[in-house]
This record gives sequence, structure tokens and C-alpha cells, in this order.
Amino acid sequence: MRLRPRRLAGKADANTHKPNVERPEVGRSDPALSQEIQVSVETGAAVGVAPLDDDFLRSIRIDQSYSGDMTGVKKPLLTVPVRKPTKTEFVRVHPDLALDCFMVELKTEGERYFVSPEVAPFLGELVEPVRLRLCVTRQGVVFLWPVKLPKDERRADAWRSSAAEAASLGMHHWVRIAADMNLGAYQPYVATADLGSPSWPEEPFPKVVQIALQDRLIRGEDHPVVQQLLGRA
Repeated sequence: MRLRPRRLAGKADANTHKPNVERPEVGRSDPALSQEIQVSVETGAAVGVAPLDDDFLRSIRIDQSYSGDMTGVKKPLLTVPVRKPTKTEFVRVHPDLALDCFMVELKTEGERYFVSPEVAPFLGELVEPVRLRLCVTRQGVVFLWPVKLPKDERRADAWRSSAAEAASLGMHHWVRIAADMNLGAYQPYVATADLGSPSWPEEPFPKVVQIALQDRLIRGEDHPVVQQLLGRA
């Protein structure tokens, strides 16, 4: 005699009392619904389904030609870094706008200060003559490149001369520079593609320099940086 397995109490048979519920097929969608969702996502108007023939929503929906540019808005130039180009960015150097001045560099603090000609003799060999070159990146970031000027020495400084040559090259081409330790100089690289024309700032060059040096200018012997370098503070 064959024994039937006993059914546990409280558990219904999987084939009995099962409601007949129609499940949606995977991947099946309503063409009209898909169109509404696609238009909504592409235009960025709203998340979800919106009637395409609604006059109110159509009146406030962002047009597909929207590029993110806000017409009538101008970004003022508030910050101008003083630095060398990084090894990963292509830059252009303005062919005409430059300023020769004295710079003192605090390498431990990672800071640069600019010294008036009247104060420079107090610091002696601690100051560097530099040429501030107006530069701009492909993204339109404006900065001043302090290219060190050659000193009166018998042995030429390859770092100084190669930086000056790279800056001259950047007047007519998009370039990036990298420090080549084996070469003992900066190695420039010229972009092979047409990267377009540089977007120079609308502000006049004196205003750009003023923004860059507003907190980095040493005009007197009593400046804290001068006192620190001379061991007086």
C-alpha cells in the first residue's frame, strides 16, 4: 500500500485557490507612455509621465536646444592664480601682455609674494626677477605664469631658459609643459589638434595683475614676510 505524503496544516496547495492575476510581460511597454517618458527625460522638464498636449506644462518645459548658458549674465574675474602651468593642461600665452617684477617664494609655505623695487635690495638674493605672463587654459581659466628671468651667471640655467622657450611657444600654439628630471629642463608639448582660439579676459591687464597681487604685494621693509626673511620676527 502506497502512503500519501501528509499536507502540512496552514499551507495551501500551490495549485489550489491561486488567484488568476495577469503579470505584465518583461520589456513590454505602452508606445504612448514611452514617448511621454522619453520626451520628459530628454527635455529635463520633469521626472515621470506628463501629458504631451497639456498647455500649461508645454509653456514651462525647457526647450531641447537648452545648452546651460544664461544669457545676460557675466562672470566677474575675482581670482587670478599666480602659478606655473600643470603638466596635464594645455595653455596659451598672451603675445603682448607681460610684466617684469621681483618675486620672493616661500617654498615651505607654498606662497609667492611680489616685492616693489624699493624693497628688493633689502632681500638681496632672496628675490627673483620674473616675467608675469598672462595665460589662459582651454576651460577659460585665467592665471599669471611667473617665468623666471635669466641671472648674470656663467653657467646657463636650463630650467629658466626652457621655461622661457615654452612660454614663447605658447604665444602661437596650445602647449603643455612637464618637468623632465633626466633632461634637467622643462619639456613642452604642442597640441596636434585645432583647439580653437583662446578666450582672453575682458578686464584690462593692469586690473588682472591687481587682482592676482592684491594680497601678495610687499611695499615696505616692515612687511611681516620681510621681517621673517631677515630674522627680525
